[in-house]
Amino acid sequence: YKSTNLKWNKLMLKGAVVLFIEQILKKGVLFLATFVLAYFLPPADFGLISIAVFVLGFSNSFVESGLKDSIIREKSLDEITLSTAYWINNAFAIIVCLSVIGMSSFIANLYDQEKLAEILPIIALTSILFSQQVVPLGIIHKRLEFSKIVRATLPAVLISSILSIFLANAGYGIWALILQILLSTSITSVLLFLESKFRPKFKFDNGVIELLLNVMKANGIFAERLITNERLPDPKDLVFYEVVMA
Repeated sequence: YKSTNLKWNKLMLKGAVVLFIEQILKKGVLFLATFVLAYFLPPADFGLISIAVFVLGFSNSFVESGLKDSIIREKSLDEITLSTAYWINNAFAIIVCLSVIGMSSFIANLYDQEKLAEILPIIALTSILFSQQVVPLGIIHKRLEFSKIVRATLPAVLISSILSIFLANAGYGIWALILQILLSTSITSVLLFLESKFRPKFKFDNGVIELLLNVMKANGIFAERLITNERLPDPKDLVFYEVVMA
């Protein structure tokens, strides 16, 4: 028992170090990319993207809905349970995406930024892309295979950053930043899917469906209270949110 516990602690420590290094490298690449992009793009573009990133982070928190942590905590997960979680999560991501699209004009009016109504419907697609990585990421965390996360996130950040700089230099403006977000999420999702070796089947477990729907309902109530009781953050503050959450 002591030997098993020691081995487990070593794996956890190694995983923590790997994830720490991954975060440092990822944020370093993003910082350098942002520094270069700032040469080509006006501050107003970064302000608009910061608002979009905040809305995106808020919506993606509901797409994830604690699903990754649930997968990690469960002692054993069968194919049907994982497949059910995957398909329900995808369905919920589509609902979240459509909700953001439907609210884009409302959010644009709140911030008095007409261009947000054009940007948010595109950025909203990221919720669907992000949902593809939730279950695979939970599986990878559960197996303590943290190096696979590095192999997925770093290439995504590097490729998306380089392409966004080229586009910004070519005069595409704020769309270079939008592509960076979409491409980074897409590549990360694809690579995590491949690394996890998870292949969903079109099978469902009614108990899992009921549990997931209850969690999503609770999140919906929380979102409603937050929106109705809290003021929207200032765009200048969101620049810092974008850097921290990247």
